[in-house]
Amino acid sequence: MIKKLYPNGKAKAFNVSYDDGILQDIRFVEMLNLYNLKGTFNLNSGLMENEFEWVHEIGCVVKRLSKEKVLSLYNGHEIASHTLTHPFMEDKEEDSVIIYQNIF
Repeated sequence: MIKKLYPNGKAKAFNVSYDDGILQDIRFVEMLNLYNLKGTFNLNSGLMENEFEWVHEIGCVVKRLSKEKVLSLYNGHEIASHTLTHPFMEDKEEDSVIIYQNIF
């Protein structure tokens, strides 16, 4: 019998994932770390060249973090890739898809 387990022999896992690397992630990651929880953060390296901000339609200021800030912020958490324009990948030819690896 093969028994698949998560790290440290855990039989169950819970995963939360978030997009884009924004200022509000700082407090959120601090809370995850406090309770020894891990998150998956879908980052877009094409949007991390410079910090910038905008006002969301609900009035909340959203500020994108720079690459330098995310390097330390998400340490110990999972980093996943994120597309720049949200294309439907199944409609793309394989040779037209550029995959970036090891950007951090």
